[in-house]
Amino acid sequence: MSANFASTISMPTDTCLLQLSLDLPTQSCKLFSHCFYISTGNRCITGDGSFTFEFYGDKIASYLLATGAAAGFAVTSELKRSGEEGIPDDVDKFLNKGYGSAAVVLIGFVCTALLSVFSSYALPRKAN
Repeated sequence: MSANFASTISMPTDTCLLQLSLDLPTQSCKLFSHCFYISTGNRCITGDGSFTFEFYGDKIASYLLATGAAAGFAVTSELKRSGEEGIPDDVDKFLNKGYGSAAVVLIGFVCTALLSVFSSYALPRKAN
C-alpha cells in the first residue's frame, strides 16, 4: 500500500469531527426545547422563532448527512484505488462495508431532505 494510505484514513475522522461540532449543538438545543415543552407545556422560544429554529436545524442536519455520505464514498473509493495492486480479501470486504454504510447515510439524507421540504410547506401554517 502507498504512503498516502495513512493520510487518507485521517480524512473521515476530520469530516466526522466537523459534523459533530456543527450538528451536536443544534440537535442538543432542539432536544432541550422539546423536553422543556413536554414537561411545562410552554415553548422556550415564543413566536415564530422556535419553528424557524427547528426548520433550519433540520436543514443543517440534512446537509451534514449529505456531506458525510459524500466523504464516505470518496474515502472508500480512494482507499480502494490506493491499494489496487494487492488488496487482501478481508480488507476488500471491509472497504465494501464502507460503501454500504455511506449508502445508508445517503438514504438518511434523502429522507431528511424530503421531510424538510414537507415541513417547509407546513411552516407558515404552524407560525399562525
